[in-house]
Amino acid sequence: MKDIATYQREALLNCSKDQFQRMGTQLIQRIANFNSTIKNHSLTTDKTALELNQMLAAFDLSEKGKDMEQLLPQITELLLHQSLFNGHPGFMGYITSSPNPIGALADL
Repeated sequence: MKDIATYQREALLNCSKDQFQRMGTQLIQRIANFNSTIKNHSLTTDKTALELNQMLAAFDLSEKGKDMEQLLPQITELLLHQSLFNGHPGFMGYITSSPNPIGALADL
């Protein structure tokens, strides 16, 4: 049997059509802005795995979860600047995608 906190977390993953479109549009704008300068960035970050884990741990993710519209811009900025840039002209690799709607936005 699921507890209340589990239901709350699952509810936070659900979004309306309007919310999905709004978050998707904002995310695409952020990615487009970043991609216009990606060739000026290094292919990957110089951070260690420990440093990246500490950066992720700094996010305030409670047991009840966090609103997607608050979290998406923050995590996008982290990933855009601390990632292996598969859109970089020097990147050569294979990428898989997620079938979940919020996962698809995350993959963007």
